[in-house]
Amino acid sequence: MEVFGEIYILQKTKASFRNEKLAIKSSTIKLNSGTTATRNNSGVKMKITADLKNEFWHWMNENWNLAGGLITHSIAAAMMGKSQTRVRQMIEEGKLHQYNFKTKKFVSFSEVLNLTRDEAIDDLKQATDLLFKQGAEMFNQIIEQQRAKNTQPPKEN
Repeated sequence: MEVFGEIYILQKTKASFRNEKLAIKSSTIKLNSGTTATRNNSGVKMKITADLKNEFWHWMNENWNLAGGLITHSIAAAMMGKSQTRVRQMIEEGKLHQYNFKTKKFVSFSEVLNLTRDEAIDDLKQATDLLFKQGAEMFNQIIEQQRAKNTQPPKEN
């Protein structure tokens, strides 16, 4: 088997290739950076295909439909008006589901929208309850003032 074309490797630095064992037929492959990587005879340590970008596209396509869209933690945090730390806490609490591709982490776009919508509805309910409470208090004060006026004896001249 010969390797043709460019090999894409995500999240690797040039220095990390020196000790990396690759699953390829030829004993040595020359990388664009000038470093070489050798085959691991004892087994596959790392799967490398000629097009990892294509692998990511397939992964994203499959999970996109399941999750209702995928967004990064930073985008989710911005949408919800929260910090990325809070997004990670929500994942640990089970409020959001995390999808991983290699070292990249995503959350469901539809889950974020649902949480944001639910929080907005809760805020509106609280505001409405507060307005009704304040309105009822003002109405009671007006009635009390009217009663107080009606119970006072007329002023004599």
